[in-house]
Amino acid sequence: MKKFFSAAIVSFPFWYIVAIWIIEMIEILNDLNFSWLGVHPRHWDEWYGIVTGALIHSNFEHLINNTYPLAICGLFIILLLEKYSSIAFIASYLLSGLLIFLFARSSTYHIGASGVAYSWAFLLAASGFFRKDRKSLGLGLLVAFLYGSMVWGVFPLQPGVSWDGHLYGAIAGIIVAFAFRNVSKEPEEKVVSSVEVEKDEYSFNQFEYGPYEYLRRQQEEE
Repeated sequence: MKKFFSAAIVSFPFWYIVAIWIIEMIEILNDLNFSWLGVHPRHWDEWYGIVTGALIHSNFEHLINNTYPLAICGLFIILLLEKYSSIAFIASYLLSGLLIFLFARSSTYHIGASGVAYSWAFLLAASGFFRKDRKSLGLGLLVAFLYGSMVWGVFPLQPGVSWDGHLYGAIAGIIVAFAFRNVSKEPEEKVVSSVEVEKDEYSFNQFEYGPYEYLRRQQEEE
């Protein structure tokens, strides 16, 4: 357990969360607005939003709402993918930003870590489907229980919310889950059925009897 939490502290989610909090505090304390760093779909001169958009938030409430799922799903992905988790984190982060840039509404800037949060949550949920081992199924069901209501966020139901950012984040998570479906997978348990073996296939001479050597002699005499 100590090793797991040590790995979590040096992981991508930990430093990502630290970064978005520092950026938000810089904005608040200096009365700045970094929304121009958000994802501005298909504005090619603003391609950097693919990387920076998920670092910017509109306010502390927005930031806090994203922090919880990032932390929890981040820990679960570390449990699931182990040493490959960092690659999965970065892949889902960049892929979600790229899909938003390519396909989301171009009339606005998309900001916030919610696309990444959706990507990580759907990565876990989809891994239970693709991998079908006990660990992935258990974590997938747990995520579904904790954040099942997130699925409504991919529909345009709430004004002012980047529902398409959520949608393409979710799609990115599913793609990464498929790509990593065989990584750090628990080996399947093999059930060995009891098969009757002919007695003459056994030889007492193949065993080391130690102090029970008389059993070998008795067998030889018979």
